[in-house]
Amino acid sequence: MSGECDDSSGTFEIAGLRDGEWTLSATAPGFVPASLPPVSIPGDSSSLMIVMRRAATLSGIVVDESGNPVPNVFVYAPPPWEELRAGNKNRNLFAATTRTDPQGGFTLQDVEPGPVRLRADSYQWVTVDPIPLEAKAGQTMAGLRVTVVPIDSRERKN
Repeated sequence: MSGECDDSSGTFEIAGLRDGEWTLSATAPGFVPASLPPVSIPGDSSSLMIVMRRAATLSGIVVDESGNPVPNVFVYAPPPWEELRAGNKNRNLFAATTRTDPQGGFTLQDVEPGPVRLRADSYQWVTVDPIPLEAKAGQTMAGLRVTVVPIDSRERKN
């Protein structure tokens, strides 16, 4: 079931929910997806508030070791492994993802603010060194350059 909010105040109502446990999540362009812990119906009649954080945008180019653009590879920016292992519940574990265009360019939107490691990978290519970045809410970071090598020429680095 889904609902839509087109009110500038952000107010929403979802009608017709059956009894049971429901998970409420929200998405909006320029914001990191957000969700709440499960809500029980009937029972929890209080108002609910979902706080959405402005996302960051990362853009640049993916190249091979000779500096040639690499098209059609996935670009993503997950939190550092240390945060994933620690189980940081305030971070979205599923990173925003995009693909490079025919010229190797990318624009990665809806990146969660905080420390991230910019990577580019595919079945044929792997990131040489993930780029550690501090993504800030509402910020656009342009001119990033990610270097990849053929996957059989180097082991994947974390």
